[in-house]
Amino acid sequence: MEIIRHKSSTEIVDSGTMGRIRRTNWLITNWYRPQCYYDSGDWRATWEMDGGGALMNQGIHGVDLISWMMGGIESVDALCKTQVWDIDVEDTAVVRVKYKNGAIGVIECTTCAYPGLDNIFSIHGSEGSISFGNDGFLIWGLKDKSIKMPETQGTMGGMNCKYNIAVNTGHDYQVEDMARAVLENRNPAITGEEAMESVKIILKIYQSSREGKEIKI
Repeated sequence: MEIIRHKSSTEIVDSGTMGRIRRTNWLITNWYRPQCYYDSGDWRATWEMDGGGALMNQGIHGVDLISWMMGGIESVDALCKTQVWDIDVEDTAVVRVKYKNGAIGVIECTTCAYPGLDNIFSIHGSEGSISFGNDGFLIWGLKDKSIKMPETQGTMGGMNCKYNIAVNTGHDYQVEDMARAVLENRNPAITGEEAMESVKIILKIYQSSREGKEIKI
């Protein structure tokens, strides 16, 4: 699990240190999955078994995180297309987002970006900007110079998250927490109800793309 020894980016957003948050410039998931990945299982990249494509399978984790950090998504206006791979679902999506806190932003997700790049989250406020990826912070630009950039250790995914469970400590944490929740008769850190909220957002994005209009969440 990523270790943060000072204030996390979420705490910085919540504290008001970044001022009025009015833009999340990007949530970018530029990953790569070759055709052989999709051909390796009949369930992959199908509406019936996978529930969708790049957004539902790969991008949903980033959508979950940015929605949580920004206090929820109000509406989406999306374009989802199959640009490269021979699959029934989208391999590329671009989404204009309105957040409940009044901010606006863009979500991009693809599995066509060879050789597979880092996730990038960028949040901009009147008093500073923060940008981070799976391996740590890329930008820590706050007017309040007394707040130092958090020290991080480990990774939450890796450049392509690949099929690369070995370096993905985020997966390790989730599996361990779920096992302990069963043994200790408690809820896991992320409940099924919370996870369903992210699925709901993705489904609204698909609806927006099909209907060609903005959709309220």
